[in-house]
Amino acid sequence: VRKDNRLTPACQLLTVSAGSPPNAFITCARNCLSTINPSYDLVLLGDCVNCTVSLTSIDIAYSWSLFHDGQEVDFDWDIHTTTNRTQAGLVIKGGTFNAYETYTLLLTVVTGSGHPGIAEYEFTTSGVPYGGSCSVSPVSGIAFNTTFTVTCSNWTDDSGELEYYFYYGTKNFDGLADGEASNLHLDSTGSEFLEASGLFLASYGTDESAQLVRLPPGSAANNFTVWVIVRVTNIHRVSTTFTTHVRVVDGQQSSIEVLDLMSTIVLDGHCLMDQMASFGQTRDMAQLCNSVAVTINQLADEENEPDGVQNKENRQRRLEVRTKMVSSLAAIKPSSLEELGQVASAMEACTGHTDELSDESQLILSPTIKDMAEKLKNHAQLDGDKDNRAIESTAEDVFASLSRTLRASVTDAITPNVSALDYLVVANGTIEKRRRKRRSSLNADVMLAIQDRDVATDSLRAADILSQAIFQHKIAGEKATTLHGDGLIMILQRRTINSVGLSAVGDSNTMFVLPSSSVVFHRDPGVTQVDVQM
Repeated sequence: VRKDNRLTPACQLLTVSAGSPPNAFITCARNCLSTINPSYDLVLLGDCVNCTVSLTSIDIAYSWSLFHDGQEVDFDWDIHTTTNRTQAGLVIKGGTFNAYETYTLLLTVVTGSGHPGIAEYEFTTSGVPYGGSCSVSPVSGIAFNTTFTVTCSNWTDDSGELEYYFYYGTKNFDGLADGEASNLHLDSTGSEFLEASGLFLASYGTDESAQLVRLPPGSAANNFTVWVIVRVTNIHRVSTTFTTHVRVVDGQQSSIEVLDLMSTIVLDGHCLMDQMASFGQTRDMAQLCNSVAVTINQLADEENEPDGVQNKENRQRRLEVRTKMVSSLAAIKPSSLEELGQVASAMEACTGHTDELSDESQLILSPTIKDMAEKLKNHAQLDGDKDNRAIESTAEDVFASLSRTLRASVTDAITPNVSALDYLVVANGTIEKRRRKRRSSLNADVMLAIQDRDVATDSLRAADILSQAIFQHKIAGEKATTLHGDGLIMILQRRTINSVGLSAVGDSNTMFVLPSSSVVFHRDPGVTQVDVQM
């Protein structure tokens, strides 16, 4: 390069080898703007134009690398991705990247010839809300009595107006501390405590403050702590979370008094729940159901302790409370993913004890759960650019309710005087329950058999619809998604055709191995990937 009297040489070494090196390229499947949302998953698909691969062997090796400021990043691919670095597709979890930074992902493709093909993908992360904090007043109070006010201030973002999502939870979330703020989306797996079930979305909107009313008591084992988590989100859906906590204790002296209060709230004439329903306060009603359910679940847990005292009357009263709440929640018609998540979370709490789900509850739950699964599938289809962790967390709550409804129906059907073989009859491809209780009326037995069949059929259909919702955003090679229910687990994974039969599907407790693809698909060249559901 010559300019004036200055001369500077530069050279680049090219290696020419026999054959054709892989022609690698990268396409973006989700979160694809040049400035990405760091709160959402980044999904890239790698491929090779001139590579060929048979159904019975894998001749292509993929390897991803991450660079920042020209230096390779020391990156834990197992923690921060759902694919690892050796798959053609790559899913990096939301919450992994810092704000206002530029990164480069390098894909290296190697075939049997040993010569690499290289492709790069550069992106910049957008900013996140920053500089603010949130607080709760008062810092302690009485369950279902004290009104807690959450106030956020000084949050700043360059994109304009912010939205605030207010959550609470009574469980012991390991690693959670007051005042922690991060750019993690609440449903992102980048943060384990936010991925756990037990958080309820109490309120959301543009207001910087919210009132949390009728909170349930915290667990005595956790010093009655109730965590309060605020997600601050800008117009691009980029989020920061802030955590704090309050101490909420029972105002009643005994479990009987607590149960009396729950019955008054839910069952009495002109009760608070009925008033909310009549005024269309569906968000408040869902939150009330969640708080009441958490409270009666604690009461049931105490009775089931080794030194607890079983009380049939108390159990029957809790059963009646659950039945009323299930009926009220089933009447809500959620229109957004957030509202669907509220109802699903409240329903999960209401079904917390399968032995307290009445026949009436089961009849209401099974079609309601199927309808919720269908709505979730529709959101998954329409909201393609949203974080699929929100879809999966809602699916987890729906699946938990599904499994408990199915288990309650099966458990209640079996009596000590009826053997399991006598109980199950296979007819016309369906499992019919011969009888649930010894009754003199044949019509009653027939009606019970029809009810049990309908509950089982709706539950299995709902499970299938949930799997369709999750597969909407799966790419081949991702780690399996596992939905955990009460005595029921569903494992979902999308695999490349060449990986079928090579490794197990599932987790350390539950897994199976598929047969080879050549056996299953008879070398059909049109089959490139397969969805696995167990």
